[in-house]
Amino acid sequence: MGLGEKLEKLAKIVPGIYGYQDREKSRDTDKAVRIKLSAHLEQIKLRIEGDKRLFMERNDFSPLMALDRIASKLDKIINLIRYASQGYSGIFDISRIGQDKLNKLYAFDLGLFDDMKSIEAAAGVLRDSSGDTSSLKNAIQKLDETLDDFEKNFLTRQDLLSAE
Repeated sequence: MGLGEKLEKLAKIVPGIYGYQDREKSRDTDKAVRIKLSAHLEQIKLRIEGDKRLFMERNDFSPLMALDRIASKLDKIINLIRYASQGYSGIFDISRIGQDKLNKLYAFDLGLFDDMKSIEAAAGVLRDSSGDTSSLKNAIQKLDETLDDFEKNFLTRQDLLSAE
């Protein structure tokens, strides 16, 4: 997929972004991507909180500690994304960004949104598994691992942005 196609696909996910080539707009684009990612995660966290309430209403307290851990992990990742340095100097302070770096950045951002789909799917499996203890335990573990992978990927994105 070419650079233009990647930007077009990203613009469908995050409407109103300009891309990273325009130095003036690159910080806005970065912020818009991070806001969209953190908003997705916030919605997933709200679903987890809803799941916790359902378990409490059923007087099933066994998964609550694990779900609290998942909610805390979501908070940590949301804050990592939301409060990441805006306008990484290594990429945004130069007048022209190399096409290779842009290509990697757009691919990373699209990959993060693909990862978001995996997180949403894992959270859905968690909700669907609520009646079976073994399935629920596996679903919680899968969601936990998926969140770990997402966090690593986001940190790799920051490394890419800060590299000169």
